[in-house]
Amino acid sequence: MINEMEKNKTMSKMSDLEFDKNSVEMMRYRNNKLAYNLGLGGLVFSVLASFIVLNSMAAVSFQVILCIFLNIFILLSGFLACERTKTYSRNGSMFLVGLGVVDVLQIFWLPLTIIITYNKWASLSTVDEKSSYAEKNVGGTITDVNTNSVHWLSTNGNFRGILAIVFLSIAAAFFIAAGILGVMKSNKLNNYLNSLKVEKK
Repeated sequence: MINEMEKNKTMSKMSDLEFDKNSVEMMRYRNNKLAYNLGLGGLVFSVLASFIVLNSMAAVSFQVILCIFLNIFILLSGFLACERTKTYSRNGSMFLVGLGVVDVLQIFWLPLTIIITYNKWASLSTVDEKSSYAEKNVGGTITDVNTNSVHWLSTNGNFRGILAIVFLSIAAAFFIAAGILGVMKSNKLNNYLNSLKVEKK
């Protein structure tokens, strides 16, 4: 009875081992779609956050120019990193983690700037002060609240800032999750390939 139980236990371990080998072997012929899709999701939410930010700040400000170049970099390099992560590249996966950290840092810069400048503009008493301040800091889509123009988003700067924070947080979570998953699968595949080289020797 005991021998039979030990035999079944050994066979179970072997089947698990074989199943694990087969699953890793299949990685050589299948792309890392989950990490790829998470990375693309991060790009989408990062772009949405940048649209909100750029639409809420004065077009002439230096921060807007910096934001544009930063988001072009995130979009282009992020897409390339997603493509590399799809093929189990460890470096591509680590780069996605880095983009996630960049989005976390952006939370403490652009959305907070929108909230601060909007509240500063709202606290000014005269029309001349408001218009002068808005020209350098606040976007027209926030300040032109008395016009009949159609706004695709609420004119409340606090709402826009919080929404940008939410989008950047989601983007960062997607980037970091994609990167960690990519690194884990990349290590697993590389270890398996190295073991095959050792067996051949």
